[in-house]
Amino acid sequence: MDRDYYFNHWSTNVYDNQQHDPTSAHGQMDDVRYILSTMGNAPKRVLEVACGGGRILESIARAGHHVTGFEMDDDILEKCTVRIKDLKDAACYKANAVTENWGTYYEVVVMGGNLLVNIEGFSDMDYEQAQRLFINKAASSLVPHGRLFLECVCEAVFPTFFDPQEYTIPKGKMI
Repeated sequence: MDRDYYFNHWSTNVYDNQQHDPTSAHGQMDDVRYILSTMGNAPKRVLEVACGGGRILESIARAGHHVTGFEMDDDILEKCTVRIKDLKDAACYKANAVTENWGTYYEVVVMGGNLLVNIEGFSDMDYEQAQRLFINKAASSLVPHGRLFLECVCEAVFPTFFDPQEYTIPKGKMI
């Protein structure tokens, strides 16, 4: 994958369209329903890594949990900020998942949206090394017996910049 091309042409609107397209793997709410079904009824402290526009973060906060998310893209982060502005138990901030600390004492860490498949854009770090780093950071952020939700929908497709009818399939190696 050409990382520079991908990041220079990625559009917040394309991302949002994928999120709301019922035919898209990312347009479904099955992931949120699954996460909530594993968390129980008592409020949990939740971290969402690369929270994007806040689809998952908002839903988990509305279910009564205390959710913090971070995202490195300013445009997408702005959408999340607007989306959760009226929720007292939701917050999002700008951070780079590779270089910054994720925090500690979370009962649930969410890494959705094929994060480990699409990790190439976060740094010049070796792909497998970056995946290990993310898994280790997630583990360090959790309380003992905490839960990690890691989504990998490898058939996800995204419209190309030049032709919205043409799709690319991100490739990655899960370690």
